[in-house]
Amino acid sequence: MDYTAFDSTKPFLKGNLHAHSTVSDGRLTPSLLASCYKEHGYDFIAITDHNVFSSYGQLEGLPIIAGMELSILWGGRRLRKAHHLLVLGEGTAYHHLEHVAFPHFTDADVDFLAQTQKTIDFLKAHGHTVVYNHPFWSRTTDYDILPLRGLDMIEVYNHGSELLCDDGYDKASWHKFLDCGVHINAIATDDNHNWPPHDDSFGGWIMVNSASKDPRVILSDIVEGRFYSSTGAEIRNWGIKDGEAWIRCGQKSRIFLHHGPDISYSDPVFDAMEASFPIPDGESWLRFEVVDGNGGRAWTNPYWL
Repeated sequence: MDYTAFDSTKPFLKGNLHAHSTVSDGRLTPSLLASCYKEHGYDFIAITDHNVFSSYGQLEGLPIIAGMELSILWGGRRLRKAHHLLVLGEGTAYHHLEHVAFPHFTDADVDFLAQTQKTIDFLKAHGHTVVYNHPFWSRTTDYDILPLRGLDMIEVYNHGSELLCDDGYDKASWHKFLDCGVHINAIATDDNHNWPPHDDSFGGWIMVNSASKDPRVILSDIVEGRFYSSTGAEIRNWGIKDGEAWIRCGQKSRIFLHHGPDISYSDPVFDAMEASFPIPDGESWLRFEVVDGNGGRAWTNPYWL
């Protein structure tokens, strides 16, 4: 059962998968957005304007993953529920800068869950990668999201939501999917709009283990789970060997091993750059989370036992 998460012969590429420009409600043009992220050491981004699909390929020398943020709404003037999905990858459903008529239901008897699932099924059938955005900020209940299938990833951290209203973190929703046997990874993002006075860029990102600068290949590596998410902490590699889960970090950290679905725990390791833990009996999945000395976190994706 030996497993190593990352290929040491390939570099890590830093990227943000959730960003808005002047094409929707962001303050920076797509080109200026790309320039800013490139100047801050990013290797790629996705420009995900609200209900406008974009496929730039590259801007200012920075690879741009195709995408948009799709809203699914229910209610009239008083919005009752809302789901926000990142739609990533070229796919076949939309063309560059196409404005998408997002689903907005007003019928009091609508099966909102079924309608949302129908949208996800449509996106997946057309070759797109689908991410569920900021579940804690959206105030979704377990009933609203846990029955959904076809999601590739969920946001474990949304920097814009954290700065705006302290609602950026949500590993609870992620763990509930995992405990239900749903194979779903998690990402940290900015969801930046660059409205003053908030500096909502450069707070949440992913590090993708990939040797390519082609946005399509980068996305393929993301879909395969070859990345970790971060708000500052660094993970060098992790894996499983001889019945133990091991990890190596880039700085001294508190290191936690999470696993499920049972009610159980593994004692954390403090102030260490590496650690190993016995694999608990009877569990379905495990993953690592580390916290550095500045409070920055990093999350691995789950390994299914």
